[in-house]
Amino acid sequence: MFEKKLPTFTRCADGKWYEDLVYQDSPLRRAWFICFDDREPAELVVKADKNPDVSVARMILNARGFGLCVKGLMIGRKDKHDRFFGPIEGEKPEGFPAVSWFIVFKKGVPLPTPSAHDSCAQIFSIFPNKDGVYFGDKR
Repeated sequence: MFEKKLPTFTRCADGKWYEDLVYQDSPLRRAWFICFDDREPAELVVKADKNPDVSVARMILNARGFGLCVKGLMIGRKDKHDRFFGPIEGEKPEGFPAVSWFIVFKKGVPLPTPSAHDSCAQIFSIFPNKDGVYFGDKR
């Protein structure tokens, strides 16, 4: 199984850096999430009983405020694989069939500020200057 080796740092529109940020759908629906990886581009993962069209990915990204940040999408995992979606408090993570797209971001554009149900390991108000993989504007 793949194991992440380096932390990721994402600069968002609020000017802060978020370590190991995961954007997530509402905790009640848990239909999608966006994660950042040290070896691949950011990935949008969507629960799916069938293979959704790329328009589903674009709709999610636009609704969540990524419209101006995205340069392009590449198919990640076209065949459905079980992916684990974060648990509702008190529950264990649960695997669901899902498909994914890798997201190519425009350079120099900060990503949307996380919402209350997104998660991260730590928040920095200045450039973290640590070993890791960086997403968003590095000013």
